[in-house]
Amino acid sequence: MANQWALESSIDRWLVSRTAAALFLVSSLLMIPMAFVFRGSVETANMALWSRLPWAFVGVFGSTGLFFLWFGMWRYWISIDDSATWIKRIWFFVLLVGFWYGAAIYCLSCYLPRVLRDQPVEG
Repeated sequence: MANQWALESSIDRWLVSRTAAALFLVSSLLMIPMAFVFRGSVETANMALWSRLPWAFVGVFGSTGLFFLWFGMWRYWISIDDSATWIKRIWFFVLLVGFWYGAAIYCLSCYLPRVLRDQPVEG
């Protein structure tokens, strides 16, 4: 990972924090139910109120989370990711073509392992 102590901006420092990692993880996990919403597999018109509430939560926080995730993973890829050139090219393609699903894959397989591994141990 890039020198964690010499990151250019406060946004970049925040991107490698545990708080950011937790928020990106939640946003990635929200992509699973959002896939059903995008495909039109969920019909909430005939549901009872109590069964509609989780889908309302997914709709509000999932749609916000997907943009948060997509832009955050692009920022991490551009500013901090120090992978080999050919690996960065592959992730560029995944992020570009995969949109937020690609961002979720990048988050779970590249961002989270690196950020959690490089965090200093508190104690």
